[in-house]
Amino acid sequence: MARAVVRAVAEHYVDRTNSCVVEVGGRSVEIGIDPDESFDSLAARIAVGLESSDRPPSGEMASGDGGAVLSGVVVALLPQVLADGSRPIRTYPLLGDAERDKILCEFNATDVAFPDDLTIYDLLRARAEDSADRIAVSTDDGTLTYGRLADRAERLSTFLARRDHGAHGVVAVLARRTLDLPVSLFGILGAGLAYLPLDPCSPPERLRQMIGKCGVTTILADRDCPVAACLTSGEGSTREVFALDAAELYARAGGAKPPEPRDLCYVIHTSGSTGEPKGVMVEHRSVMNRLAWMQRRFPLAGQDVVLQKTPIVFDVSVWELFWWLFGGARMHLMRPGAERFPLAIEETIEKHDVSVVHFVPSMLNVFLSHLRTEASAHRLAGLRLLFSSGETLLPPTAAAFDELLGRNGAQLVNLYGPTETTVDVTAFECPAGPPPDRIPIGRPIDNTRMYVLRHGQPVPVGVYGTLFVAGAGVARGYLDDQARTAERFLPEPGHPGQSMYDTGDICRWTAAGELEYLGRDDLQIKIRGIRVELGEVEHALLEVPLVAGCVVFADSADPVRVVLRAVVTEAKGNVHMGNRPVGLTGDRLRTEVARKLPGYLIPASFDLVEALPLTATGKVDRTLLARPEFLQTHGTRL
Repeated sequence: MARAVVRAVAEHYVDRTNSCVVEVGGRSVEIGIDPDESFDSLAARIAVGLESSDRPPSGEMASGDGGAVLSGVVVALLPQVLADGSRPIRTYPLLGDAERDKILCEFNATDVAFPDDLTIYDLLRARAEDSADRIAVSTDDGTLTYGRLADRAERLSTFLARRDHGAHGVVAVLARRTLDLPVSLFGILGAGLAYLPLDPCSPPERLRQMIGKCGVTTILADRDCPVAACLTSGEGSTREVFALDAAELYARAGGAKPPEPRDLCYVIHTSGSTGEPKGVMVEHRSVMNRLAWMQRRFPLAGQDVVLQKTPIVFDVSVWELFWWLFGGARMHLMRPGAERFPLAIEETIEKHDVSVVHFVPSMLNVFLSHLRTEASAHRLAGLRLLFSSGETLLPPTAAAFDELLGRNGAQLVNLYGPTETTVDVTAFECPAGPPPDRIPIGRPIDNTRMYVLRHGQPVPVGVYGTLFVAGAGVARGYLDDQARTAERFLPEPGHPGQSMYDTGDICRWTAAGELEYLGRDDLQIKIRGIRVELGEVEHALLEVPLVAGCVVFADSADPVRVVLRAVVTEAKGNVHMGNRPVGLTGDRLRTEVARKLPGYLIPASFDLVEALPLTATGKVDRTLLARPEFLQTHGTRL
């Protein structure tokens, strides 16, 4: 009986389930597992269930690697339970000393020296001294040398240093991919300030919310940016907008105080489940560690060209914007908007000798399909590194890359990392040939520690748990939000004064010391690599008059084009606009939500139901709502 109870708990750890089937003496019973319950209590419940059960055993056993993992958990738990079955299930350790040392120490042996006394701005100044006439940045319309870029940045730094930037020292940037973009970023950093990238397509209300929380007083924008003027309004506002091509910004040089490694480098906002985006604060030191690892593992040289095509409001842009400095290479800024079109990307890579590029897996699928249709992969012979991140990289995508670009010598690297840990924290270099059945997210990068925890304890190889990240890349926290910072940035055991970030991602270790991504433990999803909190969209919908309840879910019927769909219920009573009663319509919902959310957070469809379906525990049945047949029967498309 004891072994049957332990096996039931082992299934709870291995199979991502909170219930299991227990088989004893020719009978079986399905029982729920509560980690706060003791083994003795669980055994008593199982005994009662078996007595009243007439269900025969299935005879099924876990096989292969799953069976070995299950057996290992049973072996670890059984002697502890026999010795003392009165403790809560979650308190029993699953690791012996040897395996614990392997997982916590050997898998995390990532200590590597890096230039932690320097900043990105220091690198630019050094390159400008050594290679002043070398081209640093290019666009379809022009170029900047290292010397010219450093001079323009220093002059902008001088201008910014004379202004008051509030307690946080953050300057907002509303700039397209032109030669003014790197000048603005380096100019901000050179004044010891942090940059806040803003999306000019986002609703003004959302942008004002971001800059207000960051205490922004200065906004650098393209002269023709239509939204910039809207951001200075408001009672008592002291914010000013400066056009990036204005001569006054570059009138003089000298006098700015350069940044220190522990100063903020940037603040990038991510989706927030409460309806308010979270500003992630990242220091120069963290960025230097991330880029130094990339340069050590995939060295750039003077002939390399990095394609910058990710919008700067997303953290992948960070390595595109700054890594090339480490190797004295060149950054090419792709024409704004062209990053959506495979042909434009192909032509840019070929014309500008691009050797390094990034794709979100869904867009990589589209790009590879284009290359196959046009039989044009041979035109990209100079491409040597393709990094993919933001979504799960599937084996068919890796196989298509190997077939089309791998034969030219290009390498595919799968990256993983939340914004709160400075872009990426693991990497898997996809080998040539057929890909594995599940592509790992890989091993931790330099000076990074990864923990897979269940009930606060590390778990064995093959057992799933929540992934926590510690080390040099962990962000300072969320700007002006101590409550959410304390919730996600926790003390790292064994490392006094260090924090580890709770990613909310479900992962497991492999025997090779690599991590596999299995999913989420909440309602966060990724769409085209962009992190989306469904709660933020639901929060915006609930503020629309007449919306009584709502659920937003991701429709992934087409893995290349995941879209958001919303299901709403209507409040009783009338809402009037002027003298006319109004009801819920798709256009009205779309218009109202668009006032607060960027385009990628607006659902593609809205369905009205009489009531949201509930599970047996009283929670909204999201699984049922996501089934097309349910909405076809019970819903009305608005």
